[in-house]
Amino acid sequence: MVKSCLTSQQNESSTCAGKGLFFGKTTRTVIRKYRPVLEYGGWGYRIFGNKRAFNISGDMGLQLEFTDKSKLLIGTSQPEALAEALKKAGKYKP
Repeated sequence: MVKSCLTSQQNESSTCAGKGLFFGKTTRTVIRKYRPVLEYGGWGYRIFGNKRAFNISGDMGLQLEFTDKSKLLIGTSQPEALAEALKKAGKYKP
């Protein structure tokens, strides 16, 4: 399970779900177009070197880059809504 924490800068409160992924350890978060077959070998949960992906279909996703240089891509069918939510939370770091 993945933990996603969004912390409000105004009141220092956090909203978290799941377990294991912390936005505080990211150096970059960006919505991008990707090529599932060429970059990750297909769809589903994929590990390709220091890159990981959770994707079901499509070619848009949230790319997280971490302080240890690893990357995680989470596929989305609503990239604009996800980007807006990240911007509102102050976590969009292109």
